[in-house]
Amino acid sequence: MSLQVEKYFEPFERMVEQFALDKDVKELLTTTKAGERMPDNAIYSTVLEKMVEVADVMEQSKTQMAQMREAMDKIQETAQMADVQMKNIDQIRDVIDDMSQVVQDNSAMAEETSATSEKLAAQSVTLNELVQKFELN
Repeated sequence: MSLQVEKYFEPFERMVEQFALDKDVKELLTTTKAGERMPDNAIYSTVLEKMVEVADVMEQSKTQMAQMREAMDKIQETAQMADVQMKNIDQIRDVIDDMSQVVQDNSAMAEETSATSEKLAAQSVTLNELVQKFELN
């Protein structure tokens, strides 16, 4: 994965890993829904249950992050392939432009050749008329 993509995931991974150590989380784990502090013997089992839940969430997050990384890699590969295709299309466009120029040049030369042929034909008729005025003995 590119370093640009990595920089977005690393802080999130650190946040997830630090979640269980957060002071507010510890208070949440030792307080009942009614806001009362749990007795010490209930804290252990509750904390254990909550830690298992946190571990599950962390594992799910890591799995989702791995899937996101995979998707980002595929997006990056697709972008690179699109870039290559765009360069190929540009090359094809350049070749077509060159061919179009050659066709235009050929067309212009054909017109010039046709005009020159017409002039030569007219001059040969004139030359033939002039030659016939002379009598050869």
